[in-house]
Amino acid sequence: PASAHMQTWHFIADAMENGATYINVDIMMSGAAARADKFVHLRPASDLLFAMSIIDEVIKNDWVHYEFMFKNTVANFLVYTDTMSYVKDGGSLVALKTDGTFVTAGKDSTLGDKATLPGIHSDYRFEAPAGTQYNGRDVKTAYQLLKEHAAAHPASLTQASTGVHPDVVKEVARIYTQEGPSSILCGFGPDHFTNGHHIYHAIGILASITGNIGKKGAGVGVFEAMTPYHDENSMKIGVTSGISYPALADTFNIPGVPVVNEISQIKFPGMQNGGAGELFMGQPRRVRALMIAYSNFVNTWVEMNTNIKFLTAPGTNGDEYKLKTFVVTDIEMTDSAHYADYVLPVAHWFEMEELCGYGTHPFIVYQEKAADPLGESLPDMDIARLLAKELGYIPKLGKDIASYFTQTNEEFFETALNAIKYKAWFKTVAGRDPAPDDVITPTRLRNEKVLRAIPGDAMNRYTYPVFRKKATGNETVDDLHIDSMTTGTKRLEIFSDTVMTFFDYGQAELSLGPVSVFTDPDILKYERLPTWEEPNEAWTGATTRPAQAALLAKYPLINFSQRARWRVHSQWFDTPWLRELDPEPVVYINPADAGNIITGDLVKISNDRGYYLSRAIISGGVRPGMVDAARGWQNSQYKEIFGDENSTNSVTNRKVHPVSTTQGFFDALVKIEKYNG
Repeated sequence: PASAHMQTWHFIADAMENGATYINVDIMMSGAAARADKFVHLRPASDLLFAMSIIDEVIKNDWVHYEFMFKNTVANFLVYTDTMSYVKDGGSLVALKTDGTFVTAGKDSTLGDKATLPGIHSDYRFEAPAGTQYNGRDVKTAYQLLKEHAAAHPASLTQASTGVHPDVVKEVARIYTQEGPSSILCGFGPDHFTNGHHIYHAIGILASITGNIGKKGAGVGVFEAMTPYHDENSMKIGVTSGISYPALADTFNIPGVPVVNEISQIKFPGMQNGGAGELFMGQPRRVRALMIAYSNFVNTWVEMNTNIKFLTAPGTNGDEYKLKTFVVTDIEMTDSAHYADYVLPVAHWFEMEELCGYGTHPFIVYQEKAADPLGESLPDMDIARLLAKELGYIPKLGKDIASYFTQTNEEFFETALNAIKYKAWFKTVAGRDPAPDDVITPTRLRNEKVLRAIPGDAMNRYTYPVFRKKATGNETVDDLHIDSMTTGTKRLEIFSDTVMTFFDYGQAELSLGPVSVFTDPDILKYERLPTWEEPNEAWTGATTRPAQAALLAKYPLINFSQRARWRVHSQWFDTPWLRELDPEPVVYINPADAGNIITGDLVKISNDRGYYLSRAIISGGVRPGMVDAARGWQNSQYKEIFGDENSTNSVTNRKVHPVSTTQGFFDALVKIEKYNG
């Protein structure tokens, strides 16, 4: 965060000045790690093992919050051990009382139909006695399953994989539970490995069993925890990122699960190119044109050379499936724009009126138009409006959607600050109707520039909107109820019997309306409880996969690419002042891996997918077995500086995990050598 999320870092620094203990867990010595009270140096891709050893230590020492678990988690509910599914009676969850009787959970409509149990936590068992059965089948509690699972990950065992000494695990667990309230801020680094999604479930469990959610100073999650509601999305008509074309649909290789790597196998009803029976927006159409907005995907998505091939090479069946037209809208000539048939110039942020509300603050900020757009550039809304008109789309759209393409920019602004929607949202968050001074209108925003969207008396309960407190504000911590609106139980699921994906391209087995669920036991065994699995490629520890051992012998280093303070993804790549501070792409190498390479040498980092050049910096802050490269430099800049236009994502890996489907930017092995041209 000291480099990649500076708008959050200053809050961490403030907390440290006020006496908070700051622990940093990372795979390299970053600027944030260097300032920590305690730095835990992890082996890459081992995050989940470290987290499970923390959970094991917490449970062994009985540092859990039983009342919080009873009220807000699935801890007390019974699970059939043969099918690993929740015990249900008439569709309701079942718990076991201390007197040996079974109780069926009711639903509290004031808490979003949350499953509730009568009485208090001491009335119920958190672990079922051996031999407990329901309907003639063995059962255990969800907490019991978690406890047993965590016990298989003691720090003495995980040390070989994580590199973290058991004493460090014990100390971190003690500080987190005994010196709280405690917050876990988790960035996006772990999910850049194909096994990275498990860590998020694990840290959610850690916060859930210790009660570190929903009170001041306690929480868990990524940085953007507070997003004030307003209809801003209406102003940002665009596409969502993800696996939106076949180059990324190559599934992580789990034993027993078929690999999806042929275009004809992909079933995602979105954007595909080539292959029989393809769908677009649910209709059997072939994609002949592609328009990219808000993205420099050639540069910033994994496996760059495949991205380029997708745009330039014939389709799988000759010209019949070839992409005919590629359009990019952007404010600058990015790598993606260089391959476009048409570049539609977008007005800069300062050349249009906008409002902003995202990030780690409770405000809506007005962005004034400071200058007229240069040349032929237009705001995104104007481009979308003109294209919709010329393509004849507007008459075919529903009334509500069509209105977006017929409104003026002024009307758009009114829509984005719709007072009726805002008032309803405000009452949900604050528990009261907004006063006149609370209502945000275009006039007020233009005059006052910055307005508070979340009132001060609602800040704590809105900090985590998914786990929202439905209360008056006078309760104690022990009275806290959290409404989890996204799980089937409406509770914090330390155990999940249903595993779903929100991005189905054919890898899930059962469709349930907007989501799809997995039934394959080879997948479910990793997902019900957070279970570690080797990443697809970037693992330098002990392995039972012969292919991985052979690959590691050829390419011994993990290719990591830091989020530097000089760019946001690839933005600001050509800002002159920043180029003075950051003049060329560099790669950090541990002395143990450098060989005859010294600081200042030009080096080549490569694997079977490609290569890139960089200037070497030898640093002990990088863990042995990995290199740390700069991301976001354009191909054209590599060409200008080094005479070769391959960049960092030339070596990255397109494999994705079937559950998380995130891009594995760090899940790549490489070798490094001195480059002499």
